[in-house]
Amino acid sequence: MAAGDLTQLIQDVKAQTDPVTLIEREVGPVKRKGGVFFVHCPFHDDSDPSFAVYPEGYKCYGCGWHGDVIDLVAELHQLDIRAAIDLLGGLGIDPTPRPYDKPRQQREDAPGLSPATLKSYQARMGQREYGYWRVLGIPGAVLDYFKIGHSGRRWVFPWVYRGVPVAAKLRRDDTLAPGLEPKYISLKGSRYIAPYAIDQLYTSPPPERALICEDEKSVLAAAAHGWAAISTPAHSFKPEWVELVIHITDIVIVPDNDDAGQQSARKIKGMISRARVVAPPNVYTEDGQHVKDLFDAHVLLQDMRWLDGF
Repeated sequence: MAAGDLTQLIQDVKAQTDPVTLIEREVGPVKRKGGVFFVHCPFHDDSDPSFAVYPEGYKCYGCGWHGDVIDLVAELHQLDIRAAIDLLGGLGIDPTPRPYDKPRQQREDAPGLSPATLKSYQARMGQREYGYWRVLGIPGAVLDYFKIGHSGRRWVFPWVYRGVPVAAKLRRDDTLAPGLEPKYISLKGSRYIAPYAIDQLYTSPPPERALICEDEKSVLAAAAHGWAAISTPAHSFKPEWVELVIHITDIVIVPDNDDAGQQSARKIKGMISRARVVAPPNVYTEDGQHVKDLFDAHVLLQDMRWLDGF
């Protein structure tokens, strides 16, 4: 088969294969979140569906896998491209695509980023909000240091870079305001130009050691124990950020206890070879709760001896 013929065949197969129908046949039923279909990832264990289905293909926001309908079949069945095309042709997938119209989202409108807006959120932190974190072992002084706020429905985590607020993430508050979707909303105008809490590493003198975590709450837990920490979600640490931590003597990567966390930790270590990877104990508590990250270890185990030597 000539290269041009193969290219045309690939285009025809993609046009005639509905990604949603295929993923439901190969993996399981999808669930719509906003304007996107999601399903549990077939390539790693995820507690919540993280495998997004788009008109042009797929992307997992947990492990990072992405590809089109041919890539999916090839990966699932360990086939080369021609064999994957042959299999797709015999599956009888409905070529009529489902509508991918975006439904009206029931969500709060996030205002624009400004120091005044962030201060208004900080001012909403009252006894109830401080009490929520106090039960979790996070002192009020830590919340004030990171300028944590509350919107009335969501926690507000400001990103500060060299003293200037550059972004803010509104995180769903399941305890005080249950039933919210989606998990995160960013203030308009937010620019995530550095890991969360990077200003901790620019004190005078700077800390000798720093943790790199995946979650803002883990940064709060680290601070409660007197450790400097920054956070960035799995697979989002950028090579240009290495310069931001170059002055830190000892860097410890604390990944989440899942495949995405382990893979992300290896990528970061590939950028920062002197960094050490120290994962929390991958255990379940007596009541069945899984220790996923540093924050869980802080709350559920109340024992941080696994970081002895840090």
